[in-house]
Amino acid sequence: MAASILFAAEPGVSDLSFFSGCWEIRSGALLVEEAWSSATAGTLFGWSRTIRDGKTVQWELMRIEMKDGKPVFVPSVSGSEKPVEFKAVRSSATEVVFENLAHDFPQRIIYKRNGADLDARIEGTIKGQARGKDFPYKRVACAGR
Repeated sequence: MAASILFAAEPGVSDLSFFSGCWEIRSGALLVEEAWSSATAGTLFGWSRTIRDGKTVQWELMRIEMKDGKPVFVPSVSGSEKPVEFKAVRSSATEVVFENLAHDFPQRIIYKRNGADLDARIEGTIKGQARGKDFPYKRVACAGR
């Protein structure tokens, strides 16, 4: 496991380009797709959708941009009224941790390269109980997306 480091003086969105590309999780009738643009002009854009039994049951539009000198993850999730900001608190060449301890759930979003693949995790507390969910993505071709 790569050791995480605190951000240096002037981190950039391009430091997070390790998760640019297309990713998916397949399990029976469940398909989770996630895709990220290249880190161009100081912004990464992404989208995700969850398909169960051939129907989209959840979607998410995401961006990562600089704010107050740090990358900020801003997801817009289906069914939510407004986007929420998660500031990067730790990063390395293969991992980034975003946090918003004031958010209900999740409070933390983690992306980590795992060889050619990508592991994502959301975690936090619900009613005082620690909770987490892992998303072990496999790299896929982006053609047609």
